[in-house]
Amino acid sequence: MLKLTTKQKGSFAEELVSEYLKYKGFKILKRNWYCTYGEIDIIAEQKDKLVFVEVKFVSNTKFCKATDLFTYKKRKHLYRTIGIYLKQHNLLRIDWRVDLLCVTYDRNRYWTEHYTNLSLGGS
Repeated sequence: MLKLTTKQKGSFAEELVSEYLKYKGFKILKRNWYCTYGEIDIIAEQKDKLVFVEVKFVSNTKFCKATDLFTYKKRKHLYRTIGIYLKQHNLLRIDWRVDLLCVTYDRNRYWTEHYTNLSLGGS
């Protein structure tokens, strides 16, 4: 893999995930939604359900897996950001969920892992 900045790797992973989601029948509504509190990587829709997608990328599995990067602290932060999005868009009563999509690059290949309906969980 070429030497890329962290931001470039994130953009690349989000593009791969967007294409994957479209292939799986999701409609991409927004990418990189920001507010003063945080960012939501991808906001999509699947079967009348709003799906907030967190994208994680890892290129060296010796040290960690992409799933290890989605810590309780980061999940808590994301849930607060989602709350702001829902309130700002008057969507507090809509059905929604959080998905995690991990992109891993190792030994000259990429693969994705899709985890659906993640809860805030414990510490």
